[in-house]
Amino acid sequence: MKTKILLVTLGMIAFAFQGCAPAPTATPYPTYTLYPTYTPIPPTPTYTPVPPTPTSIPPTPTPTLSEQPDQQVFSEYFTEISLGTLPPGVNPGPPAGFPTPMTIFTPNDQFCTSMNIIKDVTVATGIYYPQAMRWIRSKAAYPGVLRAGQSMIGCDGTLVSSLVPDKYEYKFWVGDALVAVLPFEVR
Repeated sequence: MKTKILLVTLGMIAFAFQGCAPAPTATPYPTYTLYPTYTPIPPTPTYTPVPPTPTSIPPTPTPTLSEQPDQQVFSEYFTEISLGTLPPGVNPGPPAGFPTPMTIFTPNDQFCTSMNIIKDVTVATGIYYPQAMRWIRSKAAYPGVLRAGQSMIGCDGTLVSSLVPDKYEYKFWVGDALVAVLPFEVR
């Protein structure tokens, strides 16, 4: 029988066998070579999107106006005329008094108009009730000249409460030319 020798070193136990084959020697790590050839991936054909199948979207109904404004005269004096509202008690102008665009009003709303003016102008306004074919407020001139470069805001806190619920038109004139017809509704 072969003899066993017990060695204790630094708290480790090792067994040595007499007559065992020598331990294998370490070999260096194998070396790797880069891929010998590079084969590029062929380009894929260009993707051409297929347009979606058209669907029929019903057009948004536009209100029929009692008369058509003169767009040429409008564009000579204004970039915009619109309707809006301010909360009760808020005065028009900075810092908080810029109207929220609106065409449907309730009796508690302040009725506001906003204009961006590009050329000095005098205007007249009126409110027409198309269903009854009569004027609620006749054409009346705004006092004074509106100056180029201004954004003009005017509000009336009692106008809407004086109207019965229905549809109306707010009209603007420059001289004799009708330049804007703004439909609105009171609920």
